Amino acid sequence: MPAKNPRQLQTSATVPTLIVAVVDAGTATALSAAPGTGLEHVARQLIIVNNNTTAEVVQIFYCNSTTVTTVNKIIETSVPADSTTILYVNYRIAATYYLLGEATTTNKVAVTIIGDVEAV
Repeated sequence: MPAKNPRQLQTSATVPTLIVAVVDAGTATALSAAPGTGLEHVARQLIIVNNNTTAEVVQIFYCNSTTVTTVNKIIETSVPADSTTILYVNYRIAATYYLLGEATTTNKVAVTIIGDVEAV
């Protein structure tokens, strides 16, 4: 039987969904809540669904507030019309930080973050 990571709080076979959010245009939308003291989120997948009839440019930011700048941008990708893009990542989100998202059009793009919650 393989050893389990003692730092990992979620030890079940299923990987938890950290959050699902609809991304707005022109305003960064929180995609993750700050994990809290003693915890970190580890994002493993970003599933980006575009429900629009045209391509959407999606930007993801890593920041310690809900005010973002281009310095905080970690991903910018174009998602084709009526399609899903899956990005495999390994982002550790510290206790006071957030992932935030922004798209070209409001209420047309949904982002699901799959990952783990770990004690630090």
